[in-house]
Amino acid sequence: MSVKKSFGHFILTVFFPFILMALPQDLEVFTDFEDVNGEGTITIGQEPNTITLSGFTVETLEDPALLHSGEKALTLGPGQEGRISSSRGIQFLEFYAGETTGGGRIELRGEVNLGQSGGNNDVVVVIPDNGGRIDGLPTNISPEANPTLYSFVADSGNFLDGTDFNFINGIIEMKVLNITGKFVLDDLGFTLTDFPSNNTVYTTFREFSTGQGQNEILTVGTSPNSISLEGGFIIFMASGNAPYVRSWPYSYGVFNGGSFTVTFETPAYEIDTFAVHTVASGGTDPDGSIEVYDTNENLLATFTDLEAYLDPLFKPRFKTINADELGAPGGIGKLVINDNPDINPDFSRVTIDDFGFTPIGAPGSGTTTTPVTPEVPAVAAPEIT
Repeated sequence: MSVKKSFGHFILTVFFPFILMALPQDLEVFTDFEDVNGEGTITIGQEPNTITLSGFTVETLEDPALLHSGEKALTLGPGQEGRISSSRGIQFLEFYAGETTGGGRIELRGEVNLGQSGGNNDVVVVIPDNGGRIDGLPTNISPEANPTLYSFVADSGNFLDGTDFNFINGIIEMKVLNITGKFVLDDLGFTLTDFPSNNTVYTTFREFSTGQGQNEILTVGTSPNSISLEGGFIIFMASGNAPYVRSWPYSYGVFNGGSFTVTFETPAYEIDTFAVHTVASGGTDPDGSIEVYDTNENLLATFTDLEAYLDPLFKPRFKTINADELGAPGGIGKLVINDNPDINPDFSRVTIDDFGFTPIGAPGSGTTTTPVTPEVPAVAAPEIT
């Protein structure tokens, strides 16, 4: 996880054209369905890098026009509908698909933030106009027919890229519908998103309300994979300007010289979060910092390179904090986030939004440190109709 996330933005911005030319087998998880059986609900990949296929059947086929490789493919019959989904979000998704009558429809869905520049910071689930809906599929997907390779990118990380979907947490659902003949999908590859949602525990702070946290400790997650937040409070996006909110409507933070602590019930292997320091007009010096401590209260690192703006329209970066990289085999015990009172004293705030972490021992951490914590799925994908 950490290697992938460390280089994620570099790869996206520098090698993005290459990624578009990649084949499904070049992605993080690939299946040609030759070793897959079943129908109804099928899981592809190994925890935590999995997606769920619902409504489909893995079928052995004899017609070579319905296969891109091997003898098996994912199928739907007339009138049936299928769904590919991930609660963590998919960054890259590629496959070959066809329908014997040339019909069928594919719809991609994910969350986008309208952004402050759009007049608000509401998050909505959409089917993108730029390729998020495909009507009509080829009748032959054999290699000899040179079929279309369906390739989708949730967010390339490039502000100028008009081909990606700008989904703030990856592709959360692909639906297949309007089948009149036989639908087939073969040679499927995917890579999950690098964003904070791809962690064991993830929050956008939507479960709280404005002002919560003042004179109380807030808890996120479920024991033993929980965190406590103390010293800050929930800030509504309309409290002044909204650059400190990435996803509607809340963030957690402090104003003018405060500090708050994030404590991990089970030590964290990796932490991913958007963090921002916001100052009044004319204030340019950074005043926010994140201090990272191990389980013995030793200071491991201090990060001051926080973002100045979190509007997703401008592709802000998120902060990745990894226990291995900081030399903490026992994991990270707590974070202390500070707003320096001696810098920008007239007005400043430091906040975090879209916070995720993976505990030591959880699937995806690459660790076996005791205690081994059970997998707790990330926030469930929104129910979509």
